[in-house]
Amino acid sequence: MRRMKNRIFDLEVQSTMSDALSPKARRMLVELLGKRDAMFWPWRCSTQQRHLEPMPAIYERQRNYLDRSIGSPIKADGRGSWKVAAATRLELIGSKMVEAISSSGQVTSLLITPLGEAIARALVGPRLRSLNDVSILWVRLQRLAAERSPVSESRLFGQALFGDPADWEHWFEAVLPMLTSGAARATSDTQGRIYLGLTATPPPEHVDVEVECNPDADGWYLQAFEQERIFLDSLESGSEIFIPLPASGV
Repeated sequence: MRRMKNRIFDLEVQSTMSDALSPKARRMLVELLGKRDAMFWPWRCSTQQRHLEPMPAIYERQRNYLDRSIGSPIKADGRGSWKVAAATRLELIGSKMVEAISSSGQVTSLLITPLGEAIARALVGPRLRSLNDVSILWVRLQRLAAERSPVSESRLFGQALFGDPADWEHWFEAVLPMLTSGAARATSDTQGRIYLGLTATPPPEHVDVEVECNPDADGWYLQAFEQERIFLDSLESGSEIFIPLPASGV
């Protein structure tokens, strides 16, 4: 009975926290999720389809996010927009939806918390899988990785995948929480096929929230995701070189 009362209390607190967020804070939270997800969504590095130069910089950003040294920056144009963005950042920080990364007393970037991610996912709605949906695929990835690692997307999904990756790309929704938590890492071969390897990091725990879907949030998420992908694809690698897996796999 005590456990049930605690659970009901937690759900009431989480629902109240979500309802108390301003519309701008809800949008910023969803956009932060979109930007973070865009960074970790598997990158297909076919030598025929995509230039490989940005990958060292993208992997560095992933490492920085996972070690919590650099988060997602929030920028605003104009003095008025900057003030609004700063106030919204403080609102999200105060509500424990994000953690701030600061330099010289100034907030430079934000890390979305497990609670913030759960609420943002609920706001977006059906597009994003619940972390509960990840468990079956996680067990399968562990078993396959024990046999041979890294694991190709064809082995993971149990399908002979040929043709346009857009036909099965959405299956990676259930893989994304493993990547954003650092429990798994994705790389590509020269033909643009994705391979996944495990790390020592455990997968994320599910956070229950009672939050209604916002019909506008899916658009916020997609816009932030797509804009971030374009930005990341334009990065320069510096002196590093990314070498994809050979076309024959591993």
